[in-house]
Amino acid sequence: MFASMLRFITLEGCEILVQFDVEKFTRELKKYRGNRPQNIIADELNINRSTISLLENGRQIPTLRILQEFCSHANLSPNDFFIKEEEINQNYNNIDYELSEKDNIRLLRVIKRIKIREKYISLSNKEVLIKF
Repeated sequence: MFASMLRFITLEGCEILVQFDVEKFTRELKKYRGNRPQNIIADELNINRSTISLLENGRQIPTLRILQEFCSHANLSPNDFFIKEEEINQNYNNIDYELSEKDNIRLLRVIKRIKIREKYISLSNKEVLIKF
C-alpha cells in the first residue's frame, strides 16, 4: 500500500488541490538506482539507506528537500510528481454520484481539516510552494 499525500497550494490567489504521485516517484527512484546498492543512492541524496528502502516501497513520502535533491540527480522536475486538481477530478469523476449526502458532508469536513492542517504545517515549516 502506497502512502498518500493531498495538499492545497495557493497559486495566483486560488487554492489548488494537488496530490503527490507516490507510485511514479517509487518507479523513478528504482529506475534511477538500477542495480546500484541503496547505500550509494542514500549517500548521493544525503539520507539514510533505510529511508531509500521506505521511499522505494512507497511507505514514506519524500520531503521537499529529498525530492529536490533526487530530481537534480535524476534530471527530473519536482512538478513531474504532482497531480493537479483537474487530473484528480478526472480520476474520480463519478465519486459525487456514488456518495450519499451524509458521506459528501463527511468528505467536505475531511477536506477542511486537511486545509487547516496544511496551513499549520506550512506556517511551522515555512515551506516553499511548488509552482506549476
